[in-house]
Amino acid sequence: MTASLFEFGALAEHFAVGVLLLDGTLALQFANRKGCEAWGYSESAALTRDWESITKRLALAEQFSGLPKNAAPLQEKLRLRLATKNRHVRVEVYPLQHDGCDCYLVLSKDPGANDPVDEIWMLASQVQALSTLASTIAHDLGSAVNNMQLSLRLFEAAIKAPSRDPERTQAAIVRYARVLREEFDQIADLARALPQLIKAPQASASASTDVRELLVNVERWVKHHAAAKQVRRELRLPKVPALAVVNAQKLEFALFNLVLALVDNAPSGDVLSLILSLERKVFTVTLRTQQSRFLRELIAVSEGVLPAPVNGALPIFAARLVVEAQGGELDFSDGGVSITLPRVFS
Repeated sequence: MTASLFEFGALAEHFAVGVLLLDGTLALQFANRKGCEAWGYSESAALTRDWESITKRLALAEQFSGLPKNAAPLQEKLRLRLATKNRHVRVEVYPLQHDGCDCYLVLSKDPGANDPVDEIWMLASQVQALSTLASTIAHDLGSAVNNMQLSLRLFEAAIKAPSRDPERTQAAIVRYARVLREEFDQIADLARALPQLIKAPQASASASTDVRELLVNVERWVKHHAAAKQVRRELRLPKVPALAVVNAQKLEFALFNLVLALVDNAPSGDVLSLILSLERKVFTVTLRTQQSRFLRELIAVSEGVLPAPVNGALPIFAARLVVEAQGGELDFSDGGVSITLPRVFS
């Protein structure tokens, strides 16, 4: 190992992601500890021993050969067959081609790993979503309080002022009381939603969950924000349970992040659709509006090992982390975000 490669290796061991360095022939020159783990190995000697076989099985030469100098990184999710089990590896490949250097930097990550750094990205996306939601909730609470104050003044005036038409006065009192009850219900609804929304995602074990319940919650959480944007909501669920082994809280908030992104970019009068469809072994959640095509590009730039420095990409990246950790896939299809997860049966 040359001095420069030794220094690179010492630095790479502190990286939060897997790092592989390949030469121009795709021979493995270096892999840090996280890089070995991402590819299913405990130490670099074993990964180096099998690397030539891995490159042939994954046809890496064909994929890497077309990368021009200083091109955007190749971002792929690779399926690797090992002796013990199959695994997925998400890679981000940078061609490093300049004087005296012809090699590839391969950032690597196991999508199913419980990575503390991923928890940070998820929390960051949650804070971002809550800041958007907080302004909507504050607006709704302000409107409810204003309506209650006005109704109380009218209520008091109707009681105190003498009236020549008791029936009309009684009808007005009933109407003001109804408005007060409706506004109290609005505040109570917001109060019930807030504790769920402000909880940090927990690293608890996955459990069998009916995803229909998660979509019902998400639709309820977003209704105030959607109403403020004048976006109607449509929820389509099957009559039978859609069970999956997932971390319910994390998946719920991933769905919420995606729905918020759709509502924020929807014009007035648009329709937000939350659709759950069942197949024999999987089910698919589709989230879309009439203007959801903007998500195609955000999903494309969120395929990497690290979040892209693109406005609006962090919630998509965090949602993909959650979905892939549950063994699912996130893509753009049927005019919106499509999430596919394996079904389980009780």
